[in-house]
Amino acid sequence: MTLSQASVLSLLEREGPATPGILATREHISPQSMGAILISLEALGLVSRMPDPTDGRSLVISLTEAGLQAVQGARRHREERLARALADNFTAEEQQVLIAALPLLERLARLL
Repeated sequence: MTLSQASVLSLLEREGPATPGILATREHISPQSMGAILISLEALGLVSRMPDPTDGRSLVISLTEAGLQAVQGARRHREERLARALADNFTAEEQQVLIAALPLLERLARLL
């Protein structure tokens, strides 16, 4: 899976179903590039396209169960790697400093 595909899946998991145009805007890419990403994700069975209930001309993209499992599996893998890195490379005191900084880091991540 490409970084762009993973990013779109994560966005859908965080924010819920969205139109391709909204996804393109949120990912800062062209609608054409988003279309290519969505075609590949749909072929992998990770997203589905449904007519927009409020605008029949538009489509809404949603995660499939397989897509949700892919996002959650990738997150678990990252969390395990992070936990190992912290345990193996930082003292207990350094770990406490990092834990105290987590709310600030989460706020920063939401801004990006």
